[in-house]
Amino acid sequence: AWEAANFFLIDGDIDRALREFRVVIENDISLVDAALRACWRVRPDTDALLRDAVPARTDSLISFLALLRTKQETEGAIKTWNRLAQLHEKFQNRYLYEYVRYLIEVRRPDAAMSAWEQTADILGLSAYLPTEDNLVVNGDFSLDILNGGFDWTYVNRTGVRLLLDPSDFRQGRQSLSLTFLGPGINDAGIRQLIPVRGATTYDFSAYYKSKDFQGAGGPQIVLRDAYTGAPLYASDSLNDADFWKEVHSKVTTPDSTTLLVLAIERVPAGSPIRGTLWLDDFQLAPDNSSDNSPGHSKDNP
Repeated sequence: AWEAANFFLIDGDIDRALREFRVVIENDISLVDAALRACWRVRPDTDALLRDAVPARTDSLISFLALLRTKQETEGAIKTWNRLAQLHEKFQNRYLYEYVRYLIEVRRPDAAMSAWEQTADILGLSAYLPTEDNLVVNGDFSLDILNGGFDWTYVNRTGVRLLLDPSDFRQGRQSLSLTFLGPGINDAGIRQLIPVRGATTYDFSAYYKSKDFQGAGGPQIVLRDAYTGAPLYASDSLNDADFWKEVHSKVTTPDSTTLLVLAIERVPAGSPIRGTLWLDDFQLAPDNSSDNSPGHSKDNP
């Protein structure tokens, strides 16, 4: 089939070549990527290739999706993902995380959340969906941290130790423990991306405890626009509480904001700090105490 496909390409018979490449994609994993690249060169059309060359199989669609991402063919990638989700077949979670990360990078958080919702049940991630009452996923740390998608993600930071602590929590069955061990700390390395609507007021809250802090300033909970980095909320320093204390604020998004990043930052950045911080019960929800609809004001009820 591989030889026949290339013969038909030389002969200019693209349709027959695609049919032979489909046979290759279905049967020889070692040639899938090469076959898909050849198909794209002669017919760079997602709809046509999904119809004529790419089998409606999980492995084939995931390979085609990877090709489309490298080509920055976002709309084609979305169509391919939709076809993959329609199969209702389980695949490795990392493919969902990679796809979500790609869509975030190309500023399509709406499509990223749609993909998250489409496949949550298939991949056993239904508990990691945001709700109307709380847009923060796994806000009480009662679930394992996925380190991908719209759950918490983390990177190891020198001077910071992250643990899930079942011995002390406010709600659920454990809290997040952050131990700061020295200088050079700008942030704790853990964060969550949260799709939101622009020009909307949200109600944000979280709880914290802290112990044995030394050094100027301290860690803060911060909400920023994920794309511009503009701060929308920053708590006071979280370094003086031997019992669970609440931070709470109204947060109004600018018109252009579609994605927030929730993080723990060190202020002042880089200066030495030691101590342990526990965090629990993060919540973010539309503020129902006021009408968020455009044009609403005291003069325009």
